[in-house]
Amino acid sequence: MVDTLPLYGSFLDKTISFTGEDHLQTPGLSFTNLADSLLSWTGNVTLAPGASFTITVTGITSACWSGQVSNTAWAYGENTCSNAQAKSVDSGFTLTPAPIFSLVKTAMPTLFVAGQPASYRIVVTNLGVTNITNLNITDTLPANFNYISEEHSAGLDTIFAGGLVYWNNTTLAPGQSWTVTVNGSILSSASGIISNTAWGWASNGTCYQEKSAMVSKTIVAPVLAATASFAISPASPAPGDPVTYTMTIVNSGTVPIKGIWVSDTLPGEISFGSESHPAGFTFGSLGNLLWWNDPAITLAPGASITITLNGTVSSSASGSVSNTASVVIGDGSGGSASNIGTGVFTVAAALSGGEVIIQGGPKGYIEPGKGQFAQIMVRPTGAGTITVRIRSMAGVDVRTLEKNVSGGTTAILIWDGKDKNGLPVPAGVYPAFIDGPGVKYRSKLVLVR
Repeated sequence: MVDTLPLYGSFLDKTISFTGEDHLQTPGLSFTNLADSLLSWTGNVTLAPGASFTITVTGITSACWSGQVSNTAWAYGENTCSNAQAKSVDSGFTLTPAPIFSLVKTAMPTLFVAGQPASYRIVVTNLGVTNITNLNITDTLPANFNYISEEHSAGLDTIFAGGLVYWNNTTLAPGQSWTVTVNGSILSSASGIISNTAWGWASNGTCYQEKSAMVSKTIVAPVLAATASFAISPASPAPGDPVTYTMTIVNSGTVPIKGIWVSDTLPGEISFGSESHPAGFTFGSLGNLLWWNDPAITLAPGASITITLNGTVSSSASGSVSNTASVVIGDGSGGSASNIGTGVFTVAAALSGGEVIIQGGPKGYIEPGKGQFAQIMVRPTGAGTITVRIRSMAGVDVRTLEKNVSGGTTAILIWDGKDKNGLPVPAGVYPAFIDGPGVKYRSKLVLVR
């Protein structure tokens, strides 16, 4: 019987290195190791019908080989009638060696915009337990990428020629990483998909491995745009109550905003009190006209700024109050765009001391799935804490709302249909117990799903 262990590679390194064999359960066989890869067992062995014998070969798999390993054994024999036969059997498995290094490539920013800056970063890490003695990285830059500069870890040598960037180094210790970054810009005429592949190869004195990493981006057109929105608190202030507008301006385009100018003419129902704005902005006012600007700001796509405006609802206000702000943005090179943001609230009914009003959805009940909530307006007779306890019909506490208020102002508390753990409660009727200075009120809230 003969077994030739598999070989691989141009250097004929063994996929499996022979370490031993066992045929002791089969007397009469003799073993010969012809060349570590060719093993032979011969002898005058009598094997009864249905009987068998076993030979075990042990070895060590290659630390470097990757792929399918196949092994074939041959057996020759004859019976008492001198009928000779030869048989063979194949066995195989897939060998996956431990990686000696990793190669990771990323692209910045998230959006690749025609005519805008872009960068590629490559990080190589030694994953083994011995030094990498020869590390090489190459990156052939895409045609739509305009090379400007590169940065690399100390110890790497760099060559740039004709769109090919090449780095190499002789030693990378276990666990150590090298980082290289290529900076440039996307051509203004570019469109479609832009792909870039980096290649790396390294050896650690025993194994040689190659890696590649590709990143693809869809080039988008440059768009200068911003959205402006208002949040109002409380949602429905009463006459004489303070009100806060929070204006959020978001870069909704694909290119950085370079310069922001905001103006807001307050409606007659609001008297201005105070404001806050991001560092770098300048604020000014003339009567009800307010403005903010920062011509030097750079706001990346998706980023935002917030301006807060505090005022007071006039004592004669009623109905709907609308406030509109105008936003103008620039791109740093003469281009501009504009948008508006509008905030609207309904003035709550004026309350007397100790009075409570509860507002639900348009039909009286609240339906959280449609964005409805219970708005509980309380006007205490003095300063103190307003407490709203919401319970189930079985008397179990569901949620407690509290708010500190000064005398002569209206407190607004909101119940969104959730319990004290922030979980939605089932549809049903929920008694509400409202207490505070000069206030003792009982009601029921109806919630539908």
